Amino acid sequence: MKKLLFALAALALVILLLPMQEAKADWHYGDTCPGCSRTDLVVAQYNGDYHNVICTGCNYFVDNYDEAFGLLERHSGGTATCQAQAVCEVCDQEYGEIDANNHDLIDHDAQAPTCTAIGWDAYQTCSRCDYTTYEEKAALGHDLVDHAAQAATCTAIGWDAYDTCSRCDYTTYVEKAKLGHDLIHHDAQAATCTAIGWDAYDTCSRCDYTTYAEIPALGHDLVHHDAQAPTCTEIGWDAYDTCSRCDYTTYAVIPAKGHTEAIDPAVPATCAKTGLTEGKHCAVCGAVLEKQLVIPALGHVFGGSWQPAAKGRHAKACGRCGAQHAVACALTTVSVDDENTVTLCPVCGYFQDMENMEAVSQAKASGKTPGGNLRVFLSKQGAEPRLLTVAFESGGKLLQPQGEVTISLPAKLLSGYDLMLLSPDGEETPIECGLNGGKVSFILSFTQDGQPAPAAVLLMIPKN
Repeated sequence: MKKLLFALAALALVILLLPMQEAKADWHYGDTCPGCSRTDLVVAQYNGDYHNVICTGCNYFVDNYDEAFGLLERHSGGTATCQAQAVCEVCDQEYGEIDANNHDLIDHDAQAPTCTAIGWDAYQTCSRCDYTTYEEKAALGHDLVDHAAQAATCTAIGWDAYDTCSRCDYTTYVEKAKLGHDLIHHDAQAATCTAIGWDAYDTCSRCDYTTYAEIPALGHDLVHHDAQAPTCTEIGWDAYDTCSRCDYTTYAVIPAKGHTEAIDPAVPATCAKTGLTEGKHCAVCGAVLEKQLVIPALGHVFGGSWQPAAKGRHAKACGRCGAQHAVACALTTVSVDDENTVTLCPVCGYFQDMENMEAVSQAKASGKTPGGNLRVFLSKQGAEPRLLTVAFESGGKLLQPQGEVTISLPAKLLSGYDLMLLSPDGEETPIECGLNGGKVSFILSFTQDGQPAPAAVLLMIPKN
């Protein structure tokens, strides 16, 4: 019991005298305990500055302030970092202060600012703490080049005054269509802050005549607003101006983050292929910012009349791309006398072994027409035999009239001729013609021997 009280008193004395005296290195692990003569001295944690030596046999607390039993030792070894204290190599106790300058540095490359995006110099960060040398460089803004306005004329396009940037493709250019040559009255337009005005005036579509007199724009009544720097999560803006009279502003949002926009060019549609509208994607991550929409193929525009083509076909050309649409000719063969037959197409004017026939553009039809297009051809002057063909077609194919049809032509075309309707076997049937002013007309039934005949071939016989 006395030994226990003695030990407790010694421990209390050590705690009281610890701040008053530097430790001595008299006792170490493996030394012989003065209390029990054993060699079981071990190192144990004591506080933030020291560790002590304890005997595991008799539990004597060995310290510097007990003349009989030994010392306290200061912690030693280990390296402090920007986040942690050093660790004693003897007792594994953390001790001392952290080293705020002992960072695990990571290098980051510089990024130059552009007209619209921020940049930065090369900088360092620490993998263990929030240390950084990063400093943001503001976006440069556009280096504007002014371009004067060009007024549109009757024959030339124009534009308002616009700006471009010397560093990028920024532009405010907007084309104004040419005026055209047509006398037009213009109402008065009051001037605004940004737009010119004028009194009522007239212009001429055929010349440069005008009573136009420009009233200059008023200009903005500017109110200045201070800049607001952006943060990680909120937008900012540069210093900007607004107008007290209108909605003019130079305000431009500086986003915290954003995509790097790239243009997907528009693909124009053709007659046979679809196209695409202009779109946008992010050049960094590939995200679609504005989807390209499919523009349907335009389809061919086969206008005009059928023209003879090769290999017994006739064709129409597309007015946009020139593509040919060809179908088989509606070939008709008739006997013109006991020894000769002719083959022709009443749709396109093809005349086998002869110069092709000429279309009669002033021909008219009435009665029980089948719809479609009336096609009348006349063999060229000097051709023998001289023939006239009459038919209706749709899509390059003959249509069958359902009864009598009256055909009207300029009288001069048949002047000096009688008409004979030819059958395939050469039978001739006289056709009675009537004159009315400058027109000659006749009636066709579009039948042969009681059977439908969609094309009429008439022999022109000179009058005696």
